[in-house]
Amino acid sequence: MGKWAGAHTSVDNLPKGFPKHLRGDVKDVAQHLIKKHFLPAKPTPYGLEVSLNPEMKKEIEEMTRVRA
Repeated sequence: MGKWAGAHTSVDNLPKGFPKHLRGDVKDVAQHLIKKHFLPAKPTPYGLEVSLNPEMKKEIEEMTRVRA
């Protein structure tokens, strides 16, 4: 979704668009990316929100280029 820095999305929205058999893996990978600071997390009263870390933009773009 391209949510950089101040634009956040619910971590529950991350699996959308992936095949159903991969959705559990997407949540696991998201937790790993939060720990590695690729996805800064913002706790809210209605759930965990994440965005892409602009300080790691180069690394994120390289990873998506390799995987695409």
